[in-house]
Amino acid sequence: MLPNKKTKIERLKERLYSPKSKNIEEKPRGAIYEDPHAVSGNWTKEPTVMHKKKKNLLQNSIFRRFFIGAIVFFVLSVGFGMAMFFGGSNTVSADNIDIVVLGNAFVSGGEELPLEIQLINRNNVALEYGDLILEYQKGSGGGEEINSDRVTVGTIPAGGMVEKMVNITLFGQQGTTRDINITLEYRVKGSSAIFVKQKPYVVNISSTPVNLLIDGPEVTNSNQEITFDIIASLNTESSVKDMMIVVNYPPGFDLEDAVPEPTFSNNIWSLGDLQKGSEKKITISGIVVADADEQRAFNVYIGSADPENEQRIGTQFNSDSYIVSIEKPFLDLNFTVGGNSATEISLPSSRSAEGEIELTNTLDTKMTDIEVVAKFSGNAFDPGAVTAQNGFYDTTKQTIVWNSQTTNTLQSFDPGDSQTLRFDFEPLSFAGQNIKNPEINIELSVRGRQPSLGNLFREIDNYVKKKIKYGSSLQITGNALRNSGPFVNTGPLPPTPGSPTTYTVVWNVANGNNRTVEAKASTTLPLYVEWTGKVSPAGQAVTYNTNTHEIVWDIGTLEPFVGTNTSARQVYFQVRLNPSGSQSGNTVNLTNETILRGKDSFTGSEINRSLQPISTRLNLDSNYNPENDKVQ
Repeated sequence: MLPNKKTKIERLKERLYSPKSKNIEEKPRGAIYEDPHAVSGNWTKEPTVMHKKKKNLLQNSIFRRFFIGAIVFFVLSVGFGMAMFFGGSNTVSADNIDIVVLGNAFVSGGEELPLEIQLINRNNVALEYGDLILEYQKGSGGGEEINSDRVTVGTIPAGGMVEKMVNITLFGQQGTTRDINITLEYRVKGSSAIFVKQKPYVVNISSTPVNLLIDGPEVTNSNQEITFDIIASLNTESSVKDMMIVVNYPPGFDLEDAVPEPTFSNNIWSLGDLQKGSEKKITISGIVVADADEQRAFNVYIGSADPENEQRIGTQFNSDSYIVSIEKPFLDLNFTVGGNSATEISLPSSRSAEGEIELTNTLDTKMTDIEVVAKFSGNAFDPGAVTAQNGFYDTTKQTIVWNSQTTNTLQSFDPGDSQTLRFDFEPLSFAGQNIKNPEINIELSVRGRQPSLGNLFREIDNYVKKKIKYGSSLQITGNALRNSGPFVNTGPLPPTPGSPTTYTVVWNVANGNNRTVEAKASTTLPLYVEWTGKVSPAGQAVTYNTNTHEIVWDIGTLEPFVGTNTSARQVYFQVRLNPSGSQSGNTVNLTNETILRGKDSFTGSEINRSLQPISTRLNLDSNYNPENDKVQ
């Protein structure tokens, strides 16, 4: 650089700060100090400055080593887990447990079936707290509870086996199967969870433990009596205890008789113990009502009684069905008593009735020599009180016979022809006779000859049977008392307006031949009569409703012949009469009409009896004076 030559910077300073400069506005300036650093006197190109970048975390050597170590640990862990899972060196898998059942796949119903159950553990870990559970239906009933037997197993060592012997007894019909569900419950060390392994096992029933035979007609007519037998016999060596038979009747069947009688209801029989070689027989008779070409099924079940319910089968051994077909009868019978065609009819006590039989030929061919026989029986039948129109009544046989000799129209019966036969009857007089549950039975049988069969009679296999039940003669009487009875009565006699007078009212109830249940007597008091609250004997269920003024005596059950063989049922209660001047010269009612209601337990019919209002007339009282009956 030349010593006297000014640099560009110097020339710029001179121009900026020289007093001679005209273009620059002078401003106050601070002191300017020389830069002590050496500066080049010419413009030069500044070198490019390289800025130092921050390092990434992955470029950090410590973090990079830690991250790589974590990846390696994760890979090793996954590999170890997969090796443990697939190798099974220290884990338990249900696939490594086997349940092997050694036993007969066939068994006779009622006999013990021994089963050897092997529990094999192919895991490398022991199975602890093992329990073996066998679940199965013991009998053949669809609604039976499932039996559950639990056997303690304990520990099954790793790679080891445990054997258990069990015995079960199965019942069922021949040819059926029973499913046994076998479950192993276990735990593993260090865990409280319960794991399971299941195995199904099927057993075939080769023979039934109890044989059932049902014998009866395959065909019957509607509204005819049918009889069939049920025979049960044991098919095993050992006896079976507490056997019972249940019969489910079809709709339209009415049981008439059973030998022996049912133990419970009308369809349950307790047979007791059944021994090998012995048999139990039940004979059932009844009426089937159904349309022609229909079928009716009787379902029969046999088994041992439920220990908790003697009216229910606990374990069902066998079952069968008896099916009967309903066919159109050769002669259609429409038999009514008092206009009622029901099989069982209820009539009031000692009432006479008319029987009517309508015959119709339902065949496509003519029938000849029709004969109809009506046979009477029953504890209420009066042999001397039967009359037959166009029929012969035999008092010794207690039968009415209609045939061609008594009725000409029965000689020949063309297809569709009808004939009506009538008779009248009445029961014995029940007065003074201890006839409990009185009834009359009437059985009808019909036979005829078909020309195609020559001289051979074609018998109708069934007949019509009716039962006429007579209701109980329930009665109620009552009257007013003043000087008699359990209460002391007060007030003027004859009763006087303005002065109250008390009376005792007594009700007497008598019963006839049948038991009466739910009996109640009730009445209401007139507006001018008050209830005093006195009742005798004490403890009688007599109530009074202050709102309705109704008195109710809840009598309950009345046994047969109450009031004849034993004393009548009796109750006393006291009322207070407040007579009015408008009643002067008249006897007045102390009660309104009394109604006695009940239900005849034999006929099932409702009983209603009435008693006229009880008045101030004291004709049944001691020291009776007619002048005391009327209000003064």
